[in-house]
Order: sequence, then C-alpha cells, then structure tokens
Amino acid sequence: MYMAGRPKIMTQQTLGKLREAFLWGCTDQEACLNADINPDTLYEYQKKNPAFTEQKEQYKSNPVLLARKIVVSTLKDDAQLALKYLERKKKDEFSLKQSLDITSYKEPIPIMGNTYVVQNASDITEELFDIRGKSVTIRTAYAGEDLNS
Repeated sequence: MYMAGRPKIMTQQTLGKLREAFLWGCTDQEACLNADINPDTLYEYQKKNPAFTEQKEQYKSNPVLLARKIVVSTLKDDAQLALKYLERKKKDEFSLKQSLDITSYKEPIPIMGNTYVVQNASDITEELFDIRGKSVTIRTAYAGEDLNS
C-alpha cells in the first residue's frame, strides 16, 4: 500500500537520538545534529507536544545531576573537594572572597588592603571611601565578569 505525503521525520528512532543527546546535556542544535533533523522540525514537534519540551529540560539536567552525585559521594574521601564545595555552597561562611555592596552606604567606609570591584566606574565616588593611608585598589569589572562569585 502506497502512503502519500511526506515521510514522518519524528520517528521513535529520531526521538531516541534526541533523548540520548539531551541526556548528554547537548543543546537543541547539537541534539538535532545527532538525530539528523533540522532544529525547526524539533521546534514544530515541541509546539504539538508540550510535554516533550518539559521532558527535554529534565533530560538536559542529567549531566548536572550525575556530577552532583559524584561530587557529594566523593566528599567524605577528599577534604580539599569538601572545602571547595563549602566555599561555593556556603559562601558567607567559607568563601575566600569577600564582597562589599557599596550602593547602600551613605558615610565613608574605612577599608584597608583589599581590592573592590564595581560594575561601572560611575559607581565610584570620592565621598564613598575614606582611603587615606590605606592600601586599596578599586577597579571596574571586566566584560562578562561575574561579580557574584
């Protein structure tokens, strides 16, 4: 029996290849390359199958989940890793970096021996810091620099 029309692109095999790539943490474009389909085909399929979009996002979280599991299971055997983990998860208590939000201060702040990074040079005012006789560096952030880490 002859079937008219275009062949079905989103076969079970294609969906399996997409799932496999998403479980690796691939982007949509990479997953489509793995499944040998155009990204537009994926997006059209998602419009018709919203549950697939939710499942795709869960699949994409898989590498993070695997890495987290490995890190947490290794903590008891690796003191350096445990400290690194605490530095990132409990920054207020264990971080080696200190930060200062200068936007809420109305009076000069006595500071010494630190580097302060601000988002914009216009954030720096002479009245803000009392730096006489102190070793202080103030610089603006580099393009793309994350000031929250």
